[in-house]
Amino acid sequence: MVPLENRSTYLQTIVDNELLMAFDNLLSKQMITQPRDLNEINTIYYGIIEAIITNSVNNFDIHYKAISRRTPTRDSISPFVHNDYLIFTVITGIVKFNYNKIWIEQIISIRTRNNTTITFENIIKENYYSKSNIPAVVIAFLNLVDQTAVSKQLQDDAYEEITKNISVFDQGNDFIALCFLKTYDFIIISREMVDTRHHKWLLNFEAKFTQRTKLISTIVYNLLLILLIVSIYKILNHFPEIKQGFADAVTIIGLIGVAITNFTTGIRPAFERIIQKFFGYSNPYNS
Repeated sequence: MVPLENRSTYLQTIVDNELLMAFDNLLSKQMITQPRDLNEINTIYYGIIEAIITNSVNNFDIHYKAISRRTPTRDSISPFVHNDYLIFTVITGIVKFNYNKIWIEQIISIRTRNNTTITFENIIKENYYSKSNIPAVVIAFLNLVDQTAVSKQLQDDAYEEITKNISVFDQGNDFIALCFLKTYDFIIISREMVDTRHHKWLLNFEAKFTQRTKLISTIVYNLLLILLIVSIYKILNHFPEIKQGFADAVTIIGLIGVAITNFTTGIRPAFERIIQKFFGYSNPYNS
């Protein structure tokens, strides 16, 4: 990816461009302020952005009807046909609000054939994994309509494309540059969330695992302790000369129990660690 200082410098260059900032806000899902004295196309552009951000199908319907009344042909192409920001926005609204795609398909069919046009075409067809696509544009779109459709493969493809294209800000294509930036941010944030969930799962697993190994070690330890006491008691019964040194059997058992308990106080935690290591768990703070 381009250095952070280049990214910051680029963003500063578009601050005064209201149309670019509106598109940037759309990709960030942030509210926009519509300027005054807009022409019809820009009014539609801002209106559809606002409809998408506020999830207003009624607002979208008003502006979509206004734009879809235009029916340019290959022989009389209107400038709005090649307005990537407007076309992307219209496609997003059509898919988000489940509108008929016939009109936008006709518009895309008369555009100049380039990677952006092909990507738009494939987005409409839900062909998100075409090798001809610009993955960052696809993810920018899906982030607005269905984040669950953004797979790891799609993220990997976009990330590879973004990190290899170090001159994106020098190519004069602000549409692609903004899609790259927002997609890059989306990938980083989403993967941090995945890693966080995975980390929390591991912590929960570790807590349960250590609790269970502690219980197992306590049970096994006590069984071995009882077995040891019983064994010693039986040995003493078989050798009366040893047993005579004790007052009676109760005293013997009491002394044996106290002695063994005091002697083995530090053994049980070590025994627990042995069981954990047997199951492949190793805590670096206990090693």
